[in-house]
Amino acid sequence: MNKISGITTICFDIDWTLVKHSENIENDVLRTLGLELDEEFNSQVQYFWNNLSQRLQNGQIVKRKKVYELASEMIPYLSKLNLTAEEWYLLSREVDNLTLIDGAYEILEYLQNQGYYMVASTNWFTSDQSSVLKNLKVLDFFDRIFGWDTICAKPHKNALYSLLSMHSRNSFVFIGDSLYNDIYFANRAKIKSIGLNLKYDERNSHIKPTVHVSNLLEIKKYL
Repeated sequence: MNKISGITTICFDIDWTLVKHSENIENDVLRTLGLELDEEFNSQVQYFWNNLSQRLQNGQIVKRKKVYELASEMIPYLSKLNLTAEEWYLLSREVDNLTLIDGAYEILEYLQNQGYYMVASTNWFTSDQSSVLKNLKVLDFFDRIFGWDTICAKPHKNALYSLLSMHSRNSFVFIGDSLYNDIYFANRAKIKSIGLNLKYDERNSHIKPTVHVSNLLEIKKYL
């Protein structure tokens, strides 16, 4: 495919697009607490993360209190651990060894040198994600960070309006790893998208990005 023309603004998702998390964080939490591994806990935590964004699709900014309320509801195992949802989240952050996705630094540097205006849109809290990007030494590549506490959770249309208020649709491309939160988000706004290692299933196989890449450095072929 030829290069995507006319682009001046690039918007990145963050988690699993630029930043990867440790494997089996749930097990590390239990080890830290001196407890045996438990598949029930793992299953509940995965259910929480897989469904959290959809539970917050009301077009309103997201508050930590609401996220902790949902965590308490969706991870009942926390009561067995005698942990509040906030305590669990902070402990999870402590054991999570965050690193950059392969090629992330190189592609951000390349795109910045090409003169693109770069932003990030994340379904998490702006301050937390800005801190992560700063610790990984890539925050300075971004002109703005949009968290769900500054606009709302993707892919709600209100989040689209906030992003697109900056530049025209034709000049905008969204890069992400999630069919629902990123590619569907871009498609409903009629903006171009680049999908990274997308996973399809029968339910969402109709959602297609403008182009699909298997690693971040492939983006150079299109931008």
